[in-house]
Amino acid sequence: MQRLYRQRAMVGYPFPDAQVSADDQLMALCLPGARVQLWDIPRRRALPTVPNLTAAAGNCTREDIQFTPDSRYLVLRGPAGIRRWDIASGRELPRIQHQGLRNLDFSADGTFMAATDSDEVLLWRTGTPAVPVFRYPLSDEVVSELHLDTAEQQIRYFAGRSQTIVRSLSLDGIIDSRWHKEPATAAAFSPDGSALAIAYQDTATGQAQIRLRHGRSGSHMTELPPAPCPTPPEDMKEFAPCPVHMAFRADGRVLAYGISDPTTSLPGEKIYLWNIRTRQLTGSLPVTRNHPKSYGMPGNAVDGIAFHPDGTSLMTSRIPQAERIEFWDLRRRTMTRELPGAGGRNLAVKPGGRVMATDLGQFIDLRSGRITQRALTPGITTALTFSPDGSYLAAGDESGQVTIWDGDARRPLGVLPATPARGTDSRPVSELAFSPDGRTLAAAGKDGTLRLWDTQAGRPLGTPLPTAGDTLLSITFSPDGKTLYAAGKHTQLQKYALSPERTAAQVCHRLAAAPSQAEWRTHIPDIPYRHTC
Repeated sequence: MQRLYRQRAMVGYPFPDAQVSADDQLMALCLPGARVQLWDIPRRRALPTVPNLTAAAGNCTREDIQFTPDSRYLVLRGPAGIRRWDIASGRELPRIQHQGLRNLDFSADGTFMAATDSDEVLLWRTGTPAVPVFRYPLSDEVVSELHLDTAEQQIRYFAGRSQTIVRSLSLDGIIDSRWHKEPATAAAFSPDGSALAIAYQDTATGQAQIRLRHGRSGSHMTELPPAPCPTPPEDMKEFAPCPVHMAFRADGRVLAYGISDPTTSLPGEKIYLWNIRTRQLTGSLPVTRNHPKSYGMPGNAVDGIAFHPDGTSLMTSRIPQAERIEFWDLRRRTMTRELPGAGGRNLAVKPGGRVMATDLGQFIDLRSGRITQRALTPGITTALTFSPDGSYLAAGDESGQVTIWDGDARRPLGVLPATPARGTDSRPVSELAFSPDGRTLAAAGKDGTLRLWDTQAGRPLGTPLPTAGDTLLSITFSPDGKTLYAAGKHTQLQKYALSPERTAAQVCHRLAAAPSQAEWRTHIPDIPYRHTC
């Protein structure tokens, strides 16, 4: 074994390789060009071969094999990424597709994997390995002895070739014990952030279950009556699930929710109205429609909803063909008006109540019905919001870029660049939210990134906030602007203290002791020493 280990550096020769599990019960033997063999060490016998696991013909050391710390999984590191197998069943698990990984280290239970490439330290949640949940730039730094400590929520490694410097990276807020296996489909905060609606969907029937939680604590409030998907089960497609719609009224007292077929308005398509204060269903809107130009043919399904500023009606959007905005009277439960030629999945009403913007770049005068068109982003707009005073409009697109406009969208005020992505990967903006004073913009991504921007300077405020790495479905600021709340696909509620006082208190809580004068001179020599914690 020692000879094999020494030979690993001689990558030009076709050497075999062997690895032993942490409990000394299993050995994986790699022979160039052959299937990897598994051996039961105490019993001295070969185990069933792991399917589809054949070593490269040239050299086993180019495709490292190892066991996870719990000895349950076998791991193969190849040029294109990481492959894993459940040893008991032989089943291959979802792959981590990322080129040039090295310095692998797994958490004790195999839930997380840390690694480096030439540019970054990265962390994946192995159950959902599509994108890393943590990235840290290296700046040409040499890394060795990478260690993942989930108990302390840190990644540690030697920095530099001398191995005299140890760096510790905090994973606070990333390794989140509140991670739920059941994914949420949609989420929405009430305007003041006091309530949070989260939708979960049955994959077999498409039925949506809406759960209301307190927006500050995440504690359970109530569960709403389910909304059935109008699509027959035999016609449901995994790649096109029934979309869920949710919107709070401006006063936060009513939640509208419903579910539609992905494309067609079918019988049973409804929008339900729930009174937050009395915790009662007050009625529903029968929004099933026929095609306006083809008699007897079904129309397009509802694609987006928003309350009218006066609170007495609900606006529904139907796109992409024969697009239109419909106005539904909440008391009479009937459609009172429709506006052809406008629609969008994301609908944003400008404070003041006169204008509504759509993600298709349409601006609708809600009194006259006049529609004007403007291109809000260079590509497909995925998120849209006005600042509380209506002086700004922010539009995010599928590349992760955010464009800030004046409130009338006549003049672009700045472009917030996307987070750099590897290769052809994109990081679409999933949600946007302004602080109450409009000076800070929070931008959430489908890859779990969460960034803060100074809207006046057009600059990022610090590095991205730590998240659990799941898609963020809704974000909002507290009324005083000192806390940011985020609801994710797997983490129901995350909180971020934004005031300098709270941030300083958190830093002091993490430190075992205040920095000494010598440590201060080493790390921040340009600032005079002062007692901090």
